[in-house]
Amino acid sequence: MVHANGRLPRNAGGFSHIFVPEQDVPLPMRETFVKRPFDHLLIILCVLVLASCQHEPPIPPMMDMEQAVCDTADVTFSGTIVPLIQQRCLGCHSGNDPSGELNFDNWLTLSAVADDGRLRSSVTHDPEGEPMPPNAPRLPLCEVRKFILWIDAGAPNN
Repeated sequence: MVHANGRLPRNAGGFSHIFVPEQDVPLPMRETFVKRPFDHLLIILCVLVLASCQHEPPIPPMMDMEQAVCDTADVTFSGTIVPLIQQRCLGCHSGNDPSGELNFDNWLTLSAVADDGRLRSSVTHDPEGEPMPPNAPRLPLCEVRKFILWIDAGAPNN
């Protein structure tokens, strides 16, 4: 019912009269919340539990590819280390005036540097050693892994 001023009549509580739906009409959301508050608490709890889960960051695709093609099954001096030394080291560590007075043309010098720990600290860029190659990024992980395996095996002349 509408008053002459165009407003709905108010009850003692100050609220407008509202229409009460028939029993077969679904209840409004606020009434459902009041009747089933634990459903909402359960959802909130699930969200909090899932949000607090810690997970490992994904491995970058390049690292997956590198690990997939890195063959470390048979690391030998002649078949693995010599080609790496030729490709990565002999530009500076060979000839009449080798860098650091380390000539890697032969197994004896390289073996001595492997035995005293300098080769490991250099190829891993350990802060305790002198990183090699100097002023450049570390060698690819696969190559570093091959050096480490050879060193850990006692740097054999095989």
